[in-house]
Amino acid sequence: MIKISTVHQIELTSRCNLRCKYCVHHSMARQKMDMTRETFERVLELVAGFPEQHELNLCGIGESTLHPQFCEFVALARERLPNIDLTMATNG
Repeated sequence: MIKISTVHQIELTSRCNLRCKYCVHHSMARQKMDMTRETFERVLELVAGFPEQHELNLCGIGESTLHPQFCEFVALARERLPNIDLTMATNG
């Protein structure tokens, strides 16, 4: 078993509004859904417990900005993880 010491990426949503030719998103057989606030808060607690953590990427294969609570989640992450760089990629 490998010990986890950092969380590099959180996929806030598995939904996306594009169909880019190079992306696997449209061919993935998985439910398109948004992360709940409860799950997001739990992940932030886990990240806060890793002293080696320096960066957290708020993206995945889905388009993070489509999450209905995206701005709220970013503000919450900044509040709870003040010394960690928050990054993300977007198609917007």
